[in-house]
Amino acid sequence: MDYQAGSFPLGRIFGIPIRLHCECSLVASHCCLLGVQQHNPDTFSTPCTTGLFLLFLVLQVLASIRPNSLWPLYWFLILGPILLVTVLLHELGHCLAARSVGGTAHSILLWPLGGLAYIGSHNKGPKADVWVAVAGPLTHVPMTAFWVLMLLVATYVAYGTTHITLVWPAYLTIHNLGVAVCVGAVVLNISLFAFNLLVPAYPLDGGRILVGSLLSCGVAVRTTALITCGLAVPLAIGIIVFGGRSLDFVHYMGAH
Repeated sequence: MDYQAGSFPLGRIFGIPIRLHCECSLVASHCCLLGVQQHNPDTFSTPCTTGLFLLFLVLQVLASIRPNSLWPLYWFLILGPILLVTVLLHELGHCLAARSVGGTAHSILLWPLGGLAYIGSHNKGPKADVWVAVAGPLTHVPMTAFWVLMLLVATYVAYGTTHITLVWPAYLTIHNLGVAVCVGAVVLNISLFAFNLLVPAYPLDGGRILVGSLLSCGVAVRTTALITCGLAVPLAIGIIVFGGRSLDFVHYMGAH
């Protein structure tokens, strides 16, 4: 399957072509609508197609100019540029790690399920595979540190203190919008780090780490495949079930 069909180029970073899939707009717009309607039930809620996505974003940002209606702008920032940049840096981690072990990085695709790094093979063995897989989640460590630092600054500007908490402001204003955005970015990075590193379901990063680790320890390929499948199937079912409830998390984020 050609996952790059329906995508358009964004440019190059370190010589690696970056592409964005058009369907990202459908997912982001739907999540934005749920998050916004949690606080502004009367806001613009016409179902969005890809062609209307930019119009949707413009309307939501303009709507946030009104008093007590900054949640559209908050969700636009979290599910728009912040999420895309976070996923992009994650995939760049994979690409640069692949290059460091003699592999190649062909391109990166940002699509509704996250990101795809198109990486060429190398001959350094399973330990190198583990390093390439781990490098993606590890990018969330400096990103989390960055957003914690920004949260310190935003909290001081908004409240005159450096005492920070990962709690969304009860009432969103222009003064504490930066605090809310930084909290959302920190939670986003911690969640992606934990999910990618700790869920051993192939082809997720955790599954690739598991496969590489088993092969590095001398486990037979067939046994490794059976273990991987045995874990991946129930985890996949769990992820599907979680996906059905994931939109509730958007409400949870918005309600705190």
